[in-house]
Order: sequence, then C-alpha cells, then structure tokens
Amino acid sequence: MEGRRDPGTAGSTALAEAGRVTGQYTQAWGDATAGRAAALKKLWEFAYREVQVQAFADAFLMIAVCFVLSAMMVPLMRNGTTRAATS
Repeated sequence: MEGRRDPGTAGSTALAEAGRVTGQYTQAWGDATAGRAAALKKLWEFAYREVQVQAFADAFLMIAVCFVLSAMMVPLMRNGTTRAATS
C-alpha cells in the first residue's frame, strides 16, 4: 500500500503544493498576486478533477448495485404464458 496516503494529510499536501506553485509563478512572473492566483487556479482544477472522478465512481457503483439486484431477481420472475388463439 505504498501509493496510498493518509486522508488527514491530503489537505496539508494540497497546501504544500499550492505554496510550491505560488513560489514558482511568483519567481517566474515577479508578481506575488499573480502567483497566488495561478496557484489557486491550479488547486481548483485539481479539486474539480477529483470531484469528477469520485462522482463517476459513485455512479458506476450504483449501476453495479442495480445490475446485481436485477440479476438476483431473475429467479423470482414468472414464465409468461401465451394465450391460445381463439377462432
């Protein structure tokens, strides 16, 4: 489980990344305000991407649950009887 991080450190990791990006953009552009804005935009894009991934994961989980429930209900279905043609 080397790739997993503790959920409690996710916020501090994001803030550390924002601080790093702020420093890079401030050094490149020479403007601290623009650096902070760029870091905030990058942080927002990261959060938005993660929210989308989680939303799709939840949707696919619900689809899988519905599929399993419907598959379990197949034995409960009645066989349809056809009516004989009357003349």
